[in-house]
Amino acid sequence: SSGVAPELTRRLFDLAKAGEIDTARPVQEQVATLFDTCFGATDFPEGFRMGVGLRGIEVGPGRTPRSAEDCADDDAKRAGIRALLAAAGLV
Repeated sequence: SSGVAPELTRRLFDLAKAGEIDTARPVQEQVATLFDTCFGATDFPEGFRMGVGLRGIEVGPGRTPRSAEDCADDDAKRAGIRALLAAAGLV
C-alpha cells in the first residue's frame, strides 16, 4: 500500500522518528485519506492498483476477474485517487 505514495509514508516516518508530531499529523491525515480512498474504491487490492497506475507503475490486472458492474465507475474512482495524489504533489 505504501507503493502508492512512498514519499508520503517516508515523510511521515521521518517526522515521527524526529519527534515532530505536530508536523507529522497533517501528513498522517493525507496518508489515511488516500489509503481509505484506495481501500474503498473497489475490492482490495484494485484501488491500490489504480493508485500505483496513476503514478506510472502498471502492475497488470488482478487475478480475480471483475464484473462489468464492478468496473462501471472505475473512472470516477480513479479521478478521486488522482485528486488526492495531486493535492500531495505526486501526479
